[in-house]
Amino acid sequence: MESITAQYIGTEKRPYLWQIKEPVTVELPAGETITIPAGYTTNFASIPKALHSLFSVMGPGLSIAALVHDYMYDKRMYEKELGEELARQRADAAFLFLMNKYSPGTKGRNKLFYRAVRIFGRGMWRKNE
Repeated sequence: MESITAQYIGTEKRPYLWQIKEPVTVELPAGETITIPAGYTTNFASIPKALHSLFSVMGPGLSIAALVHDYMYDKRMYEKELGEELARQRADAAFLFLMNKYSPGTKGRNKLFYRAVRIFGRGMWRKNE
């Protein structure tokens, strides 16, 4: 499994913020790769505080998947080629693919998180315009 070296840089206003210290390269579906550069900041996953006792932001398979998903959303990857909706679908599909790849024993949780980003992700995508 790819590993992540990150430093906590949270503040009172943004308590769940981390900075990636070394580049992370991950294989996506269809053999495509993506590299998240050192210096990129992420919250890993926007899990509501009330659910933190049930789901860890740093849970099995979640941190890599969330990092890639955050990066694809922040950079609006593939939007010029595919349009907003298909680009978002591609990022969300990569999220599910990576959760299932690195944490195949939690497919129920993975599907739940995938549905959450499908439902609530549009606002975050558009926030990055």
